Amino acid sequence: MFTSRDGPAIREVLPADAANLRTTSSWRAGDEGGDRVNTPRDRAEQKRAEKLAVVRDQVESGSLLIRKMTDEERRRYPPRPGRPRQFGKR
Repeated sequence: MFTSRDGPAIREVLPADAANLRTTSSWRAGDEGGDRVNTPRDRAEQKRAEKLAVVRDQVESGSLLIRKMTDEERRRYPPRPGRPRQFGKR
């Protein structure tokens, strides 16, 4: 990603870029190098990106096939309703 004087430039993010994404939330201001402290969110995103890479490799090698659901499967397994958000949960 290219940066400008005002901060990072905006560009389209593709699913293939997921493994290369990095959040800047855990960087200390003015810290150009040095140690980075990973937040739990960073670790979760990294773990998800690694899993997606494994699935992508399996699809490319042919050991995993992703297919469309049949009409009968759609009737048997309808979409689940989304969970309501809980704000201020402790």
